[in-house]
Amino acid sequence: MAEDPSNDMTWLLEIRQEHLDHLGPIRHWGQLKIAASPGVYWIAGLTSDQLMAPAIKSIPFKSIYYTAGQRLFPQGGFVPVKKLPLDLVWMPLEKGLPLTLPSFNHNYFGIPEKINIRLVASRKEEAAVALLTSKRLLADYMLSAPAVRLTSLRWVIVDDEVLILGKPLLPLPGESYWEKGDFLLPVGLDLEWTALAEMLNRELNPDGDNRLVWDRDSRYWVIAKEQFALLSISSFRLTMAGLT
Repeated sequence: MAEDPSNDMTWLLEIRQEHLDHLGPIRHWGQLKIAASPGVYWIAGLTSDQLMAPAIKSIPFKSIYYTAGQRLFPQGGFVPVKKLPLDLVWMPLEKGLPLTLPSFNHNYFGIPEKINIRLVASRKEEAAVALLTSKRLLADYMLSAPAVRLTSLRWVIVDDEVLILGKPLLPLPGESYWEKGDFLLPVGLDLEWTALAEMLNRELNPDGDNRLVWDRDSRYWVIAKEQFALLSISSFRLTMAGLT
């Protein structure tokens, strides 16, 4: 029986230069490194668990490989499809892919600002408008949920969890979020540079088509607004049936 070359995996993400902006959701993952070859960028250091994270799954135009020496195997495949260039120069992803915001200088010196985005304790607690909870907990609740309780809610599946958006939220345990533009921030936290929230939203979500969900480590992942569906007993049952 042929040896499975994926037993000891080192994962790489390949993406073309014109799509680099899509790496924004993972630029704060400290262990990742980036290197460039003509027209293409490589991201190294991903773990198997991270490959399943929404932040990775939502990146379009990417290719995922695992390596055996310089040979690159597609995710789930056993035949190498190309070789990794030998002359790559690696650097931390956050350094190689800085987040550059538009100029913010009231004296008009034209100096672009580069700001490290962090979440800090909020000065006031905002009302929660979204909840990240498990599919199992939602399934148990839906067994006896009155239909009227769901009419103002939308939802989307995120791996083994669900993100529910709207008010009033369901009485389920999980991570609660408040809304700041198109950002969903953990309740009790806010952007360190609150004055730049609108500008940052334009930089990360220029078309306004997405929700950016921030975690407590100041990282975020992206969900297209069109992915949210109305939450109802029938839509939940149909969706869950399609996953089995």
